[in-house]
Amino acid sequence: MKRILKLAVALLAVLPTSPCWAVDYLGNFPTSATVNYQFTTNGSTGAPIAPLSAFESADILIYKNNSATQRTSAAGITMTSPFDSLVGLHQLSISLSDNTDAGFWAAGNDYTVVLNPDSETVDGVSVAPTVLAQFSIDNRRETTAAEIRAAVGLATASLDTTLGTNATAVTAIKTKTDFLPSATAGATGGVLIAGSNAPTTFATLTSTGALNINGTGMVAQTGDSFTRLGVPATGSVSGDIGAVASAAANTLTQATNAASSSSAVQGKLPSGGANMAGEGATAKNLDQVEGGGTTQPRINRPPAERFTFNVSSRSDGTYKARGKLRLLPAEVSAGNISFGLRMNDLYGDVLVKSVGAATKSGLPALTITELGPHDTIAMSQVGGTASAGATGTITVPVTMETGGGGETVYVALDVEIGTP
Repeated sequence: MKRILKLAVALLAVLPTSPCWAVDYLGNFPTSATVNYQFTTNGSTGAPIAPLSAFESADILIYKNNSATQRTSAAGITMTSPFDSLVGLHQLSISLSDNTDAGFWAAGNDYTVVLNPDSETVDGVSVAPTVLAQFSIDNRRETTAAEIRAAVGLATASLDTTLGTNATAVTAIKTKTDFLPSATAGATGGVLIAGSNAPTTFATLTSTGALNINGTGMVAQTGDSFTRLGVPATGSVSGDIGAVASAAANTLTQATNAASSSSAVQGKLPSGGANMAGEGATAKNLDQVEGGGTTQPRINRPPAERFTFNVSSRSDGTYKARGKLRLLPAEVSAGNISFGLRMNDLYGDVLVKSVGAATKSGLPALTITELGPHDTIAMSQVGGTASAGATGTITVPVTMETGGGGETVYVALDVEIGTP
């Protein structure tokens, strides 16, 4: 009887009818971190089963990038078999701070973890070698805070600090200018300006020099005395008023510009509760953040190899993906299965620009959500519901980074819902 070893991270389902499984990418870790991973061993019936004898750290091989040279020491590698006294469950812990094999752990590299037991079998079948997982150490591109500041024209301060400073300055100016009367010549109650003014009543008016009334200068002043306004800073009252009017106009212009700039920046920021970029996405500028702009973000993390399909170079109007997307009903309803269409056979190393909304035939309750591009892979996500035994076809529009505006092709992928 054919026996199958099935390995999976806790809570990640694996197809029970296939002797192959997707290799899990565990993530991009900082130096000196600890990588933890769990997997299970199962018999031919699918039930958890213990190996002939417990796995040990010496059963683990780790390769760096494409090198065939293994890590020479098992120091820093801890295998707990079984884990939590549960039959068929095993825990692997790898300390990246252990430098027994000097220089093996280093930033900018990818690593592959392989189970290669010397004598242990599962249900009477040898399981060596088996690829368990992959991970990297500081080997993925992330947008820095400095790049975000540069995109919005900030030197070193945060966006919140800069906007807060501008708002405080505008409020202080408004507090002062709110008390200025109208500066329109001739307006009732307005500031007196050279020219024709509306009749204005003064409680007290004092002149110590020449006073021109109705075109007559040097009118003798008798009776009441009037207190003079202070000495004009510019040499004349009209000069002072003109300076105030100019300052008020400049203030209004600056306040309007500040409000316009603030609105433009706010329009490119995500709405309340949203992320600057979706999970696994990279935002190079504010036109690419979630909730603002129109450019689809790029996805950092690729789909599992099990759910990645090469696209045939042959076409009768719609290109065809090789293989089928095989899922269980529970995987569909979980809504966390992403799949990818690898476009290299059609376009070589040309990058995917964007992924459009998919159409489908059959599987009426199945939902397809476009995620975005990952290098030369167009990624979407499956959700909704589907019954065992159902089949259908998904057609995904993919736009490539070719020419000035890009080129869009349509890729069909067959879907088959298996029986649990």
